[in-house]
Amino acid sequence: MRILGVIPARYQSKRFPGKILFKIKGKPLIQWVYEGARRSRLIDRLIIATDDERIAECAEDFGAEVFMSRSRHKCGSERVAEAAGKFKYPLVVNIQGDEYSIRPEIIRAAVNAVKSSTKTWAGTVAFPLKNTDDIKNPDLVKVIVDKDKNALYFSRCTIPHNAENKTGRTQYLGHIGVYAFRNKYLQKFAGLKQMPLEKAEKLEQLRILEHGGKIVVAITKIKTLSINRRTDIRTLKK
Repeated sequence: MRILGVIPARYQSKRFPGKILFKIKGKPLIQWVYEGARRSRLIDRLIIATDDERIAECAEDFGAEVFMSRSRHKCGSERVAEAAGKFKYPLVVNIQGDEYSIRPEIIRAAVNAVKSSTKTWAGTVAFPLKNTDDIKNPDLVKVIVDKDKNALYFSRCTIPHNAENKTGRTQYLGHIGVYAFRNKYLQKFAGLKQMPLEKAEKLEQLRILEHGGKIVVAITKIKTLSINRRTDIRTLKK
């Protein structure tokens, strides 16, 4: 089954404007993400989808294929859906443009998750959280799953709430910004209305859950680093 990889990239990030082009060790962030995703042998074609000429020019300079999308998209997956609608691959992997340390193993885990059931809209990946700062960090999205690893909810808050405050009894999972979609469900997603939970949390994956869709979450031991704020650069340097 052929797979299209799409990195949605926009310039106007509220928390870190222009972060996509911010240089880390001499290379823009978007190049780190592109080169990390390109290492995956599962992806047959990898493109960067953007509506910004600055990002397009930068991407073309380091050899990436660019898809110029419309500017009115409300989230990255809508931008990915526009590109996927043109290229017609049955499976589409959305690699968020701030996933600095994306690895092939993460992409494989997401793809295997979506393949686990024909009724699954998307597969994604999460890793166990041990550090208290990570658990409380609103930039690091948390997810809770059922016994079959189906996503129940995603939040910027600490979920689940540890009512008895018993150390080590509660499992916390940090979400990684990678989604493997069945293209038919991705196109359906793009046509759905935003719902209250998505708007409140600013998390596009909640649109799937609010409309009754299914997301399977693969659990990995690999912790990635996404760049959300300038302060994350200091963490990266450490």
